[in-house]
Amino acid sequence: MTSTARIPSPATRALALLERAFLISPYFMIMASGGKDSNVLFPLLEILQRRHPSVRAAACHWYLPVPGLDCVERPIHVLRRRLGDCPVFYVPHYTLPDHLWLGDMRPRTRETGPRAKTLKATECEDAARLQFAAHLSGLPDGIVRELAAQSLNEMDEDGKRPKVVVDGLKVDPWRDIWVLGGQRSRDSLERRAMISGFRKQKDAFGIATGGAVGLNMKERRVYPVHDWTADDVLAYCRATNCPPAAPLGGKNTTNLDPSNPQVMAVLRDRYPRDYEKVLAIFPGARAEGDR
Repeated sequence: MTSTARIPSPATRALALLERAFLISPYFMIMASGGKDSNVLFPLLEILQRRHPSVRAAACHWYLPVPGLDCVERPIHVLRRRLGDCPVFYVPHYTLPDHLWLGDMRPRTRETGPRAKTLKATECEDAARLQFAAHLSGLPDGIVRELAAQSLNEMDEDGKRPKVVVDGLKVDPWRDIWVLGGQRSRDSLERRAMISGFRKQKDAFGIATGGAVGLNMKERRVYPVHDWTADDVLAYCRATNCPPAAPLGGKNTTNLDPSNPQVMAVLRDRYPRDYEKVLAIFPGARAEGDR
């Protein structure tokens, strides 16, 4: 006797994860790269927002190599309007200091390495969480951006960055805000292990946090499309009229790498204004054939 039970669609499974997160907090921040996997998070969150009007949304863009590249950011601004013109917070990508160092100086050595300030992905995320928490608390965005930038640029005597303290926060950046990522298990074995490991999370007392595959309860992160295929993503993009990601050569569609000659050649030919913006910071990144 065969089963007639229907397998939930990818969108249904994704929304079930978002519903679980909503039961804890209604604040969601999309890590928006401009690529297809993060683009589909906007219409999914739009559905959740229609179901629950208390949902508040924001987008965070980790820019690389410079902010304001239209080819990368256009989808983000088109999609954020579907969430009530939700704010977009800009944070440097954690690899940007390495690009700046290698572009202007030389490869790291034992002597030069300690002088170059590195960034961690969690530090960039924390800066965005602070900006969103301040926005939700009614504080001026500009002041918080300054404090967030300060946290990324300063180090104490032990080589660690001090935590930023923002007075007047009514929303806890790390307990009340969910970070939405477009990571998928099929991207790599490491990513699959990361996304699956949330089931085993325990708190400081050894009690299970209630996490699940794709749901990081302890650190307030959720990956709604973790079990989607690339075809699932593309099909949902078409079904929900998501703008396409910019073609930047080969499989590269996000995190524009100024050291990649193929990417720079595509940027020069298709997005000349963005090409000039990159060259203003990385003059040595000219595409082959340019003088």
